Amino acid sequence: MNIFLCTGNINRSAAAEKLAQFLYPNIPWCSAGTSYQSHNKPMAKKMRMACAKRLGLEGDPGANYHRSTPLSAIVLKDEDYVFCMAPAHLEHMVNKYPNFQGSLVKLWEFDPERKLTLIQDPQWEAGYEIAHKVLGDIERCLKCFFATKVLHA
Repeated sequence: MNIFLCTGNINRSAAAEKLAQFLYPNIPWCSAGTSYQSHNKPMAKKMRMACAKRLGLEGDPGANYHRSTPLSAIVLKDEDYVFCMAPAHLEHMVNKYPNFQGSLVKLWEFDPERKLTLIQDPQWEAGYEIAHKVLGDIERCLKCFFATKVLHA
């Protein structure tokens, strides 16, 4: 399994999961959050709308398009890739799962423009434009990652 990890699993990792499922449909994807407070919350509307537009869907796919999942609900396996959205998520993995033998990926480090220090959380920014920018950042980084790695189903 390939896991996108952020704080609440309602913006970045949720959008990354939907985007990866669209771009690489033969590879298993999921997403999770480090925060237990966000369990079962819907993806933020601006991210749903940005995802829908990017994936060619019409309108808002609705609150059930994605529901947040805490990382604790996922059984981590040694062959897993965990794509961290920010340094805090990498730190969480190292501290909470010290025996994890899978691959921890700093997604922002695959930015071909080398401008990112993390994948920005659109939660704290207003407007659809920031959600669209974050999706673009995620897509660029994923494509660059796949240019250097091969993942299998």
